[in-house]
This record gives sequence, C-alpha cells and structure tokens, in this order.
Amino acid sequence: MVEIIWVNLRLVAGDQYRNRGIPINVIGVGEAQEQGNLSVSFSEVPSEAVAKEELILSAEINNGFEREVNLVARLFAEEEELEDRSITLQAGESRLLKFTPIVPEVAGVRTYRVVIDSVEGDSDPSDNSDAQVIQILPPAFFSALYLSHQVNPLYPFLKRSLASDRFQLSSLIRLGEKTFHARGEKVSPKGYPKDPAFWMDYDVVLLDAGCLNELNASMISSLKDFVQKRGGGLLLLGEPSLARELLGGVMPAVDTQSSRGKQNLSLSVLPDPLFSERKRLDKWKTFLPAGLPAHLITRVNPAAREVVSLKGRPNLSVMALQAYGAGKSAYWGSTHDWRRALSDEDRSREFSLFWQGVVEWLGSGTVERIKVEQTPGFLIAGDETSLRMEALGTDFEPSMDARVEANITGPEGFSKTLQLYPQGGDLGTYAGKFIPPHPGPYRVVYKLGFPDGEKLEQSSYLKIRQFGDEAKDMRYAERDLQMLANLTGGAFVRVEDMTDTWVPNLSATLPTINKRNNLADAWPLFAALFLAAGVEWIWRRKGGLR
Repeated sequence: MVEIIWVNLRLVAGDQYRNRGIPINVIGVGEAQEQGNLSVSFSEVPSEAVAKEELILSAEINNGFEREVNLVARLFAEEEELEDRSITLQAGESRLLKFTPIVPEVAGVRTYRVVIDSVEGDSDPSDNSDAQVIQILPPAFFSALYLSHQVNPLYPFLKRSLASDRFQLSSLIRLGEKTFHARGEKVSPKGYPKDPAFWMDYDVVLLDAGCLNELNASMISSLKDFVQKRGGGLLLLGEPSLARELLGGVMPAVDTQSSRGKQNLSLSVLPDPLFSERKRLDKWKTFLPAGLPAHLITRVNPAAREVVSLKGRPNLSVMALQAYGAGKSAYWGSTHDWRRALSDEDRSREFSLFWQGVVEWLGSGTVERIKVEQTPGFLIAGDETSLRMEALGTDFEPSMDARVEANITGPEGFSKTLQLYPQGGDLGTYAGKFIPPHPGPYRVVYKLGFPDGEKLEQSSYLKIRQFGDEAKDMRYAERDLQMLANLTGGAFVRVEDMTDTWVPNLSATLPTINKRNNLADAWPLFAALFLAAGVEWIWRRKGGLR
C-alpha cells in the first residue's frame, strides 16, 4: 500500500510538470530490485478454548511479490515450536493455512504465534509474524488418580463424592505385600508405576505421602514435573515430613504438629479461591473428628495460602494450597475427614461439595497471578509504547509491593530492561514506557520478585509497525523513473550509459541563458598564485633547502 501511494504521488507530480511543458530528465543510479511484501496474520482465532478439546488455528498468508515464493510457516506456543509447514505461493496469492489441531492439556492463558520466513526484497518485515492470546478454560471433566500405600476409609467416600460425570476417578491402593486394588484403564494391579510419563495422563493426583517411599527417583522427579511443567494438580495426604523431604517446595506445608482432640474441633473454610462460586459456605459445620489423629499446619511456603483452619485459631490450619510453576499443589492434614460424611445428610453434602471444589481447583490449571494488558490496534516504531500488567500476591489479592522488571528484546539486536512501577488508583497494576526503534516483533519477559523471596515470570509479544515517511519504500525503482521521464517528455539514462555528449531534454518554451567564464580574464587569480609561489621559494632558500 505504501509503495502504491508513493508511485501515485510521483505520477501526479509528473503530470503537473507535463502540463507546464517542463520535461523531467532522470539519471538512474542504482540497481533495480524486486519489490513486494510477505505478510501473515491469524484468522478467526477464538479468544477462549477448553482444555482437552481440539483447538484449530488458522493463518492467512499473503504473497505481494510478482513471482512465486517458497516459505516455511511455523506455529509456536510461547517459545515451543508446535509445527512447521512448507508452502509455495504464486504471485499475488493469498492462502488460508490450517494447522494441525492442538489439544491444550491444562487451563490458563496461552500465547500462540505464527512466523513466516523473510525473503530478500520484503518491504515490510514487521508483518512476518502474528501473536494471539487465548484463555484456556478448565476442561469439561477432570481426570483424577488416588494413590495410597494402605487401605484408608477416606477412599470410598471420595469415590462417591467424585461419582458425577464431571469427574473420572482412577485408583491404585496397596492391599498387601504383592496385592493391589486397581481402578481405571491406565492403572495396573501389578504394582506402583515405573514409567515417568504415568502421571501425565491425569489432571489431579491425590497422593498418600506414604507411597513416596515406594516410588523410584525417576517417578518422584516426574511427579514434580507433572505439577511444575505439565500444569497438573497434586493433593498430598498423610505424613507431612516425608512429603517435604522428597518433594521440597511442591509440598506447601513447611512445619506441622500432631493433634488428637478430645472433642470435635470446628473448622473455618475460606471461600476463595476454592469456593468463589459456592453459596452458604458460612453455614457449613466442618470439623475435625474427636479422638483421631490429624496434622495441623503451623508454617507454610511463602507462596502458599491456608484455606481451612481451626475456628478461632487461624495460626493452625488443616489445608494449605499454592500455585506452583504451571500447576497447583495442596496438603490436607486429616485423613479421617470421612467421619463428617456419616454425621447427617447436610454434612455428607458438605463433604462432597468440599472435595469436588478441591479437585476442580487443583485441575483447573495455574492461577494467573500475572495478567498482561494487551494493547489494541497498531504500535508504531519510534513512538512511546506503554507496558501494563497486573500482579497478584501470595494471597491472590492485588500486590503493591512487588519488584517488576520487563526484559524487552526485538529486531536488529534491540535489548532493554525496563523497571515497572505501581500505578496510583489501580491496585496491583504496574506500568512503564519505552520507545521501540525498529518495526517487527518484540518479546517482553515480565519478571516479578516479592518481598518473601518468591519469583514469577511471564512473557508476551508486541507487534511494532513502521508508519509515515520512514515506511516509504525508497529503493531504486527503474521502471517508475522511466515512466516519469516519458510522461513529461524527458530522457532516462542509466549512469553507466552516460557519455560526454549526452544532453538532457529541455523545454522549448522556457528561456535559457548561457554564460561562460574565461580563465584568461581572471588575471588577479594568477597574480596571487605567482606571489604565493615566490614567497614559498624565498622561505625554502632561507631554510637551506635546495
């Protein structure tokens, strides 16, 4: 578009010169280069998708060259390359390219990018990539695994609570030295799994910590990856010290104390984040059964939150949870909670709602504690560009005490680290500004540090375009220059074809003045030169230079 406008302006000017009888003579200096533009953009991409369901992404690729072009289109999820496709476009062809369907495993915000190769002569490299942010919603159903090293009365009550179509519960329970109870297509009664990829088939793992001693190092490591990288949810039950020793920070509870109350101990359940949509939560009569052991949490990780605590004693809790990497983890200190379900119908209903809420939260992916504001419209190279993002603290409330850096990288080696500062009036909002000097894609990595030592990171992309005079294609266009000369009656000649006898075409109606300067008439100049030479000769003689 820019090239066409610029050519039209030259032709309009040429038409005015022709009307006045003024020929334009052109001396062509340069080499003719092929002009065109390749561009790509996502087409009809949804703003939301559902985890575990197919997501089809399409991109429209345009070939603005007057020749056939071979290129490779690549699809990325964040920095991971998902697919590459080699395509051939004819001159002026536009094609809608559909990529292989993607199945997002977990919920959360995902940034997808499409990138095409740049070719020589591309007039606008800034549109060779496009990015789209998609909100991946929780799946229609959650796949959960219950793993225990012994028979526990809690299991049948969990099984009944998760019996709806929204949940798919598998289980593996040790019944004896070589005997296991197995439920589910992917669970074997021959013993504990040994394939590190075993966890990846589930959204949530409910794990009795006693099993950790019977899992090999590879299984322990892959369990951490299941939470941190795959985005799964892990609920730990039973002995807390063993879970802390083998899983480290994945275990949200740091210190606990044993408790065996002589009477039922009332519990207080926070509505957020487990039950933000539940009603009458304040009417629940949750309690720890009397006479049965429990582990009460006294200290948690900096990023963890205690959501079920003793009523009147918030420093002692039964459940702590946290967002960890791409997933979530939680610890529940009472394996005898099933006693509540036997009290009456209301307590049984509360028990089911509680565990359904826990599994849903664990399986719904990461809590997005960094929310990057997407800038609408085009961003222009050379203009001041604003960056804005929202941050949530460890309590999932807007944070005002985080240290936020934005590491920006872009075309032609551009690199800049920008400090973002809180914005007054908008809790948890941080902002900063920078000037992108070149058109093209820019990657922004937001790094957050909190006073308690926790660190978070998230990336986004900016698309910067050129605009104004800088965007005009000023390369040598021989065909247009020839057209301009012919239109006005002038002459076109390449600089390498010029001779001493070449004479430009001049208008016959314009007066001309010829003026010559004869060097012989400039005697003062020769006198000055003679005087200067004489003075130099005298100085050389006095200096003894011969």
